[in-house]
Amino acid sequence: MRAVIRPVEEDDLQAWVDGRSTPEDAEAVENYFAAHPELRERWSQYAEQRRELRAVFARSGEEPIPARLSVARLTVERRRQHHRQVARIAATFSVATK
Repeated sequence: MRAVIRPVEEDDLQAWVDGRSTPEDAEAVENYFAAHPELRERWSQYAEQRRELRAVFARSGEEPIPARLSVARLTVERRRQHHRQVARIAATFSVATK
């Protein structure tokens, strides 16, 4: 029995770039690239960009979170803004009812 050959689609190429192709799909993509060498160059560049982005973001994950972005500080600031807004509404309401 002969294996069914299916066309290589965008999802197959994306999986190849991400390194998550099954061995069979990776072989199909390699065969596709053999028939379309101009596409191999483009998709290889995508794979390289993915590797570079992962490397950059992996390093940034090691850095401490700036104090200005701490959850506690952001929560306090949001509450302050809310209280100011409520005070403005109350002041407006009290002036309008006089």
